[in-house]
Amino acid sequence: MTRSPIGKTRGFHRLTIRQVYFALDSENLVNQNRDRFLYSHPCHLKNQESRKEGDRAMKKLLVVSCVAFLVTVHFASAQTKWSLSKSLLQANNQVSFNQGADGVWYFLQSKTFVHNPRTYELITTYYEPCVSDAVSHWVDGMPCWQNPVPDSAGYRLPLVGINTLFTTQVVKNFGFPPRSVFMHPSSTGLAIIGWKSPLTGLVNVSGFFSDLDPTGSTGVKWSVDKGSTRLASGTIQNGGAPQTFSLASVSITAGQVLYFTIDPDRDYASDSTGVDVTITAVTH
Repeated sequence: MTRSPIGKTRGFHRLTIRQVYFALDSENLVNQNRDRFLYSHPCHLKNQESRKEGDRAMKKLLVVSCVAFLVTVHFASAQTKWSLSKSLLQANNQVSFNQGADGVWYFLQSKTFVHNPRTYELITTYYEPCVSDAVSHWVDGMPCWQNPVPDSAGYRLPLVGINTLFTTQVVKNFGFPPRSVFMHPSSTGLAIIGWKSPLTGLVNVSGFFSDLDPTGSTGVKWSVDKGSTRLASGTIQNGGAPQTFSLASVSITAGQVLYFTIDPDRDYASDSTGVDVTITAVTH
């Protein structure tokens, strides 16, 4: 499995209901810890009644801890569907539009056009609104994660952004659809959105890429990768129709990453690209 800046997933121990009941009913567990619980405390208890109170306190502590653990495990494993746009637009600000959004989404860049996750880097800077040239009219409600270092033309690319507003926003000479996600590559590298799997199993992956700015010259290339393996790809000609992808029963392990990439196809001018992704766990 190819490593990336997103890192490895820390697994959790699956505690069975039988093990929980055994722990709750086990007098041995209480007896082994009772003296330590009672006599290591600065205000230790000295009489038999206090020892009984200590037993009851220990049992209550164990019950609460086990129940809390099971609730945490249940909700951590309960989610079976992830939508890029819904995840990023939940709070309409950086609370939901953040690295690790919904526990799975990341925004990255590369310094070349080679699809090698070992070289991908997290985009580090959040702007509200996005930052561009003097003739682009970004408004509040259109934040971006952008490369903080301007290129030779002064553009901070690549970027991943969202339009949180409920109307189309014309920034320059084209519109960004309401409640949408968009990307733009740089002159030297890819714009990348990563989904870090919280599960081991099979997932269905679907979505689209769309050319938002018809004033460019070459359009864009897009791909869906599992690590460095290409699962789907295409080229959208400048002003061309959106292209969809639908991948069934993709095998995935916890911590593995799917990458959704945009390549400028030689000319990076006017390469703003709409994107959305839905990932659904295959359950039996």
